[in-house]
Amino acid sequence: MVEKEKTEKIVKADGAGKVTRTVNVCRIEGVFDFEEGAWKLQCKGSLFEDEISISNPWLSPSEELAFGFQKLNNTNLFLLAIWFHKIPYKTIVWSARDKPAQQGSKVQINADGLKLTDPRGQLIWNSPINSLTESVSYGAVLDTGNSVLVGTNSDYLWESFKNPTDTILPSQTLESRTVLSSSLSETNFSRGRFELYFSDGALHLSPLAWPTKLEYGPYFTSDNGSQLVFNESAYINLIQTNGKIVQLGGISQDVAPSVDTHYYRATIDYYGVFTKYAYPRDSNGEESWSIVQFIPENVCSAIFNDLGSGACGYNSYCRMLNGRPNCSCPDGYSPMDQNNPFGGCKQNFPLGCGLGDASENLEGLYDMLELPNVNWPGGDYEKLQPYSKDECRTSCLRDCMCGAAIVTFFGDPICWKKRIPLGNGIALIKVPVKPTDIGSSGGRKAVDSIHDSPTEFDGMCFGAA
Repeated sequence: MVEKEKTEKIVKADGAGKVTRTVNVCRIEGVFDFEEGAWKLQCKGSLFEDEISISNPWLSPSEELAFGFQKLNNTNLFLLAIWFHKIPYKTIVWSARDKPAQQGSKVQINADGLKLTDPRGQLIWNSPINSLTESVSYGAVLDTGNSVLVGTNSDYLWESFKNPTDTILPSQTLESRTVLSSSLSETNFSRGRFELYFSDGALHLSPLAWPTKLEYGPYFTSDNGSQLVFNESAYINLIQTNGKIVQLGGISQDVAPSVDTHYYRATIDYYGVFTKYAYPRDSNGEESWSIVQFIPENVCSAIFNDLGSGACGYNSYCRMLNGRPNCSCPDGYSPMDQNNPFGGCKQNFPLGCGLGDASENLEGLYDMLELPNVNWPGGDYEKLQPYSKDECRTSCLRDCMCGAAIVTFFGDPICWKKRIPLGNGIALIKVPVKPTDIGSSGGRKAVDSIHDSPTEFDGMCFGAA
């Protein structure tokens, strides 16, 4: 690996004066060769030469952050990434996410920046530098987790902090034109279904019409703001357009531990929640990332659009458990992907018109299963009022277009008939203001879910008879 004594001073203008940082640096040009499974750092001017293998990546001076390749689960593909290196689970905080590399691919640091190519030499990904007059002199991985390419005038020509994926770290700023995009799933780091971004002078969280970048209506909007600053004390502040600094709101799960004893990150999770996490630096391997703060308070009910599937996938419903969304399939449905509970549900039976003879009794083919306190807002194609629960049940059973029905009881009962697929499914449950309960011993324990019915509705969904 790059030895710690092989360092160089990077001097960069910072505010009123100059700040000198000591970092591990690599002179151009560095090549990762998959055939040999190692980085070949061909350092210009013979500053030094070294090799970094997949298991021995390019490290920051503290060796707490690493830049290199992570093998994707159950594949022969590799992801160019930055991760926390000293914890058992190498949590990725940046990646060339949509561009996995094959065996035999190479990444180079040259005068034009980072360049990732496949075994045939075709470009997979690059990091274009932001200068027409300077070229890259060297690259470095800083202790903050920022990977930088430094120009001949000591300017940062490219940095991972200015090109984030789904995570920001302490000392990182999300600018007004920068976007955080969630991963597609827990193990798929491709761009996913949710974004955190600035628009019209405010910070927003929105679902996307995946795989496009079309934004549906936001489910969280802040006060006015133009920058999101994750400072070195691990507070996330919103810089308003008038220069005022305010802390970003959200639900706090626990007292924030010290940055001296914990690593921090803030990630837009693959199910759409923006979460600040902490992890003990002296971990014995048994701990996990703990939730410190998150927005929105209830992503299940916050997402409400005529289009899209909501926090969970189509034909499923969502409820909050211990501050996290939990997705379920109705009876008669099963997950589309057993490895992704947020991927939606499929019917285990045929449903639709023309399935049998027109004279066939549909009430003999299907039954309606009642799901108290479950709703799929939107997707209605018929409203019947006044209409009792039994009348609504019969109407949906006899209608080959009907996939589910909701009965509400505000005055005269109303029957809402819904088409398949069902989107934005929510289950209303009663939870405490904070997502954990404090027992008599002061320890944290999970909260039992208690069904409540503040909106007085019942969901009914088709099932095979």
